[in-house]
Amino acid sequence: MAQYEIESADENVKKFPGAYRKFYKAVPSAEKIAALDVGQIVKIVFRSPGCPSERMWVRVVGFKDKRIVGVLDNVPLCIPVDLGDLVTFGEGDIVDVYGASATTTALLFLVGAAAVGFMGWAIYRSVSPMVVEPPAPLPPGAVL
Repeated sequence: MAQYEIESADENVKKFPGAYRKFYKAVPSAEKIAALDVGQIVKIVFRSPGCPSERMWVRVVGFKDKRIVGVLDNVPLCIPVDLGDLVTFGEGDIVDVYGASATTTALLFLVGAAAVGFMGWAIYRSVSPMVVEPPAPLPPGAVL
């Protein structure tokens, strides 16, 4: 059983309207939260006895029974939860939304990986202009 609680952004906005909105700039609109898709990243606030509240990013992996299921995408400082743990929370717990849908994220990853791969190859060729010769054939009877 989890030894932490997830703070409700909706309740905190009602209790501390000026301070909470100032701290988070703008709690996401209901439309933005309703448009959430798998792959997007949201920020929620965790609380545990003996620890300060921690605001952490969670990557949405699905939806179940009007709840959102995500994977923790932060390394907590004190809260007893680990990077990669599954976390279930409600729409009213979200304090920020970051990222695009899974399709957009995958496309951006592929484009980025291709660019990094090309840049890595170009840098390698610029700092290593020598031509690498293929290895000599093994002599007859050699065993690998």
